[in-house]
Amino acid sequence: MFARAGRSTLLFVMILLTMLACCATAVSGEGSGLREQSEILLRSHDAGMRLEEADLVWVPQSENSGSLFVPFRKQFTVDEPIVSAGVFVAADRGVTVYVNGTQLGFVKQKLLVSMNDYPGVRWMAGEYFDITELVREGQNTFGARVASTVVGGKSEGGLLAQIVLHGADGSVTRISSDGSFDVCGSNIFTTGWTLPPDMGGDDAGQTWVKASVYAPGWERIIAFGRRASGEVDYTLITSLWKDTGNVTTLDASEESTMDGFVTADGAKLMLNGKEYRAIGVNVPHLHSAYNGTWHHISQIYGNAENAKEAMVAAIIDAHRNKVAFIRFFANPGYPVDAEKLYFKDRDEYWRQMDEVFDLCRAHNIRLIPCLGVVSGWFYICGEPKQALLDPNSKTYNATYNYVEEFVTRYKDDPVVLMWELENEAFLAADVNMQGRPGLGAGQFPAGSPYVKPTLTLEDSLTFDMTLQVYKEWTSIIKSLDPNHLVTSGDAHVRDTSESLRRYFPGQVWILDSLDQHVANYIESQTEPLDVFSIHAYGPQPSARWPGHVSTTDYYTSLVRAAHSKPAPVFIGELGNGGPSFGEDPEAAWTRSFIDAMEQEGVSLMALWVWHFPWQPMNTLDGFSHPKLMQQVKEFNEKYAGY
Repeated sequence: MFARAGRSTLLFVMILLTMLACCATAVSGEGSGLREQSEILLRSHDAGMRLEEADLVWVPQSENSGSLFVPFRKQFTVDEPIVSAGVFVAADRGVTVYVNGTQLGFVKQKLLVSMNDYPGVRWMAGEYFDITELVREGQNTFGARVASTVVGGKSEGGLLAQIVLHGADGSVTRISSDGSFDVCGSNIFTTGWTLPPDMGGDDAGQTWVKASVYAPGWERIIAFGRRASGEVDYTLITSLWKDTGNVTTLDASEESTMDGFVTADGAKLMLNGKEYRAIGVNVPHLHSAYNGTWHHISQIYGNAENAKEAMVAAIIDAHRNKVAFIRFFANPGYPVDAEKLYFKDRDEYWRQMDEVFDLCRAHNIRLIPCLGVVSGWFYICGEPKQALLDPNSKTYNATYNYVEEFVTRYKDDPVVLMWELENEAFLAADVNMQGRPGLGAGQFPAGSPYVKPTLTLEDSLTFDMTLQVYKEWTSIIKSLDPNHLVTSGDAHVRDTSESLRRYFPGQVWILDSLDQHVANYIESQTEPLDVFSIHAYGPQPSARWPGHVSTTDYYTSLVRAAHSKPAPVFIGELGNGGPSFGEDPEAAWTRSFIDAMEQEGVSLMALWVWHFPWQPMNTLDGFSHPKLMQQVKEFNEKYAGY
């Protein structure tokens, strides 16, 4: 496994370069654009650049007069002789660069992706300039005049810059864009603004203030973009840099620093002798969007290349925010999706899965693959769901073959945090599926004899049938892989579970007492499962929950019952239910819930959902909810070793 990891990491660099090259060529028609950009990046690295140290800055809104051209400058002092100096500059939408009053050139907007695929987004690239001959001992001034846009009477844009000075004594000094940069909120039409008055410049009476920081602590910057929404915010698209900012760390000799397997000790998870607790995210379509088979690619991303690029960006953004793990749906998908690659080219399917694993390993992100043992194969095999209970059925054997291949392939890989059986199977326990919608013709390959738009009674699994599936497939996974834990992927049981169990196939929906509900939930998380699974959304009306308790108190009851077994708890989906994340940038309920679950000793939580435009009101990214992501960082720094 790990001999392969280094080669695939090198492949990662090639993939990114290829993706960017395709985008640059398709949009601009300039085949040399990416090559030039790559050379700039490498020169920047060779010159000692560390762009992850630079902030994205702009004029404070209080001083923003709606200028089309926003000037910046930064004074710096050189006390000792230098042997070389350089500056990297990027801006939205373009920027003219100066050092000590000398104009170096104009860095123009470079579209790296199609605006048709990303409406309202302009992706920017930067340039590196050698300024050795312009820097002098004593006082120096860097100047940048950004060509911006004006929206609602305010200029919108951003500047990112870093100056690097190499001293004759071997020292390296970096001056990065941050809140110490000076900015003027209005046009300056004199030629002398690039120097302060004490260096012979002419401000023409203009007022200079300190810049405002949009995105502190950026990492891994090749390109950045402005999203046209409410307030100006910025997001990362792709990169070649690791934490060190050193491109040479991504070579064929690199080995993963991720080691150790997560184990269970009573109600705790352990990693390398220490308690392990962590917050991650859900990217449900991670591997299917990456490999181009996801059913909704054309609706969301336009084409497979954009989808792959989006998954790379999601991983990088997760790393930047110290997200500890990603949960994803890891079966081949709808029957039509499985035909696109899994049945067409099995080797290529697993090669691309390897790339996803290697990308996450390189970014210190573990994975929880949801194997889909209950829902993944009966449609494909043209059998009822209950066929999973028959070892002689096509469904059982197809499920076994996939699970065996997947688990065996990664059983020695610590990037797997644990295995998950299914997504929310117990919510369907004792629900009579007779006459309920199945999958329509669009989800099956053309001409498939297995189209099943309507389900039957044999597509129902009772409580006991679901327990049987859990026991059997947990045992199978553990026989294949002694290293990793197994969890169910459940939300909880239905709040009418008691009456549904009693009267199936009849459907009696009597609200359970809280005690009945908790008891049924605990029974559903059967041995030999290692970790109890819960999905939590809130706040919800208290009347929905058994006992009419608050949402947080309800989940607390489940957690405490699980810990009493004892067993660790994984909150596999955690979302703002009402209001949604899209309606609440403060994520007030989710943040308070994390605090409560931290006090309860919950081991793992995964936010729903990350970089998932299929659910625009629920999706998160590294900039959409800063307070929430800061909480994630602090939690993982405290408990997960980040």
